[in-house]
Amino acid sequence: MISEVNPAVRGILQARMGSSRLPGKVLMHLAGKTILAHCIDRMKESKIFKTIIVATTTSEHDTAICDEAQRNAVSFFRGPEEDVLGRFLGAMALFPSDIVVRVTGDNPLTDPVSIARCVDELRHGQWDYVAEEGLPFGAASEIITGDALRLIGQLARSPAHREHVTLYLRENPQEFRIKFLKSPAEREGTDVRVTVDTEKDLLRLRSFMGQSILTFHPFSMKDFLDRLRQLKPGAGCADIVGGTGGAKCARMQANGERG
Repeated sequence: MISEVNPAVRGILQARMGSSRLPGKVLMHLAGKTILAHCIDRMKESKIFKTIIVATTTSEHDTAICDEAQRNAVSFFRGPEEDVLGRFLGAMALFPSDIVVRVTGDNPLTDPVSIARCVDELRHGQWDYVAEEGLPFGAASEIITGDALRLIGQLARSPAHREHVTLYLRENPQEFRIKFLKSPAEREGTDVRVTVDTEKDLLRLRSFMGQSILTFHPFSMKDFLDRLRQLKPGAGCADIVGGTGGAKCARMQANGERG
């Protein structure tokens, strides 16, 4: 049960150095900070967390991620590389959680407004899981109750369900109370890609910085999208940043590769 007075809201940020498409991307730099540090900043800007935990692996290569977590004044937990769900459950064992916000370490433009909105909806709507649809690809997070995440841990057996933390829930929606919120028009952008999955993605965001389209002091999704659309009036954002497949991808975006 979620405490109605002061629920423990933990942010769990999954990250590892061994990305298959862009190794070491979470510690690559953007605007003078690592991508991981930007993810942490976005989470802090939501102002709803009791604790933020970087969930990484026991691999020697990921010690650098633990060091970066400490430099940014957040906690870390080290667990299995492939069993990311097990990593989350291990972090929750150390930091008991009523509500968990899942963020992946390749999303430096995670939307703090969306995080706060979804947590509020979950708290007051008696949902097991809440996410926002319509944001740019790579800006969403997933909010889930600690009880639901522990239940998934008991039920999920396949490697895919263990690697992609909420895949079991999304493939078995009848077993959970799920809510998808629609993004307001000012933050809607399903044709905009802002995740960092490849070198091309990183260069795109750096280009936005150079054109003053993207700033981080603090970050505002509305302001970013306004500046992006002013750059090329009348054009679809896909012409500028590359399409992502629309609403279906928006629903799936928070999963990514093994973080």
